[in-house]
Amino acid sequence: LSQQSGDRKFADVGDRAMRQILQAENGQGLVPWGLSNAGTPRFTNSHITFGAMGDSYYEYLLKLYVQSDKTEPEWKDAWKRAMNKAFQRLIFTTKGGLTYIAEEKNGRVDHKMDHLACFVGGMLIYGARELKPEEVDVRWEQTGRQITETCYEMYKRQPTHLAPEATRFNPQGAQGQDMGAWNNAGQYLLRPE
Repeated sequence: LSQQSGDRKFADVGDRAMRQILQAENGQGLVPWGLSNAGTPRFTNSHITFGAMGDSYYEYLLKLYVQSDKTEPEWKDAWKRAMNKAFQRLIFTTKGGLTYIAEEKNGRVDHKMDHLACFVGGMLIYGARELKPEEVDVRWEQTGRQITETCYEMYKRQPTHLAPEATRFNPQGAQGQDMGAWNNAGQYLLRPE
């Protein structure tokens, strides 16, 4: 709205909210999806996900940097911290060759990936192409392609060819035995993405 109207007030409100999250993030990189709305910003749970409830934060860090004409490096720096931590703690490849981004609950990895987290493949490639070459992690583009291939497999392997809302991964599983619908999330919710 600020770009279209010329009025900074809209951008200021959005930036203030994001800076509150960065304050709570305190250099950790990954953030849980629950944030208090009273007093000093603090996280109210320890569920880290790139799926439902967490996806937009990571997506918008990179987009804010690009939309600012790359003049606000705080967003890029926070995104790079998050990606670095995601590679350390959440990105896995099954023995069957599927690369996915897991979740973390109470400090423990949960080998579950929401369908909504499929944006991560494109986001990594976008970051690899938008940041200066010296800032790009060589893993971003390849991992982005691999996650996108995994998302394709989520569809291909289902009898209906509709991906489930969430997928459970078996890191030790061989090809064809390394993923399936998570718990009761075999349904498909029609989403625009």
